Amino acid sequence: MNPSSPLPPNGPLPEFVSRHFEDASFLWALRNRAVDSSHYTFADLELLDERVESHLDGLRIAGTAAASVIDEALSAAGPGEIFTATALALESGSAARLSPVLELARDSEAGLDAFISAHCWLPWPRVAGALGQLAREDDAVLCRVSLVGHAAHGQEPGAVLSRALASTDTGLRARALQGVGELRRRELLPVARQALTSEDEACRFFAARACVLLGERAALPVLRSLAEKAGPHAAEAVSLAVRRMERREAREWLMGFTERPQHHRLALAGSAALGDTFFIPWLLRMMRVPELARAAGEAFRFITGADLSERLLEGSAPEAGSDAAAQEDEVPEVEADADLPWPAPDAVEAWWAEWKRNFHPETRYLLGRPMMPEALRDVLELGRQRERRAAALELAMRHPGQPLFDVGAPGFRQRQRLATLP
Repeated sequence: MNPSSPLPPNGPLPEFVSRHFEDASFLWALRNRAVDSSHYTFADLELLDERVESHLDGLRIAGTAAASVIDEALSAAGPGEIFTATALALESGSAARLSPVLELARDSEAGLDAFISAHCWLPWPRVAGALGQLAREDDAVLCRVSLVGHAAHGQEPGAVLSRALASTDTGLRARALQGVGELRRRELLPVARQALTSEDEACRFFAARACVLLGERAALPVLRSLAEKAGPHAAEAVSLAVRRMERREAREWLMGFTERPQHHRLALAGSAALGDTFFIPWLLRMMRVPELARAAGEAFRFITGADLSERLLEGSAPEAGSDAAAQEDEVPEVEADADLPWPAPDAVEAWWAEWKRNFHPETRYLLGRPMMPEALRDVLELGRQRERRAAALELAMRHPGQPLFDVGAPGFRQRQRLATLP
């Protein structure tokens, strides 16, 4: 700003308002990635949430000045900007302010997710009316927003759930089936069972997911089929299936994956979910395969609790010019591995040789502790995001009446829920 130009007679400086908008949008985008990150803890997430909220507060205080900044920014908005604009529009209670953001959000799945996220972020009293209105609409996108928002707040969506389950829009029906499992709507289990034969893969997956969360083993063949076809839901299907299988059945199934290189990542996901030390010798071998080393290290941590980012256990990426580096260059970088430490295989093997006597071969472990309710609650409190997601699934399967714990919810809501866990 030119020092000689006069200050606005009323209201905040536009530069400050723009900075709040830019920072809120950037931090939400960072937070959105952190939810599924390998290295963010709940405490980290809470700090990010506080930073997002502080910039939203700045925009709330700015009032009409913020509206002007948002209107100008929407011409080139990404998901972060859509989230921030939606949150402010919802708080204003103005349908006229919300409508252009919705139209922009419809252009991409990422934009729509950001629009939905704002409905999940704000406290229930601020969004209850808007979500209730959306539930009465015929538009599949608006019904989806309502379903996700109600589930995020732990509120029953009402008639929109039944309508969505019968919808010809497969995306909406899949989201409704997901809600059946997350909200633990056991009376809708027959609908989920019927959807196990759907022609749409997403509907089959979320129907099977709902069934296993509600205690049904009948969905296991569907999950096994989805995993073996290695489609978009394969890793989740493996992780869910092994949690409902008998130990011997799960071992035999995953051993089949370990024998097929194209399924090695599914075997890694399944061994981490099962928490079975039986697979540790294979994990140690996979730590010597560059394209799988970091994922194998994460699975090892899931089971044993060993922190491979510690100096003595952390290795380094293959050096340029080495055979391992050449092998790594031939394989596309897997985004899920990007923030994982490289294990030092010899050091990890030595660690396991020293500590394996503390593990029982017939016990399931998460982060080195038997999967008992108290340990799982501790993981929700102290673990990293992927580990917390695993603990949430395990707790949900042990407490059929409790909604699935949402590790992506705003920190204040997670903190409230943690205080009420059985």
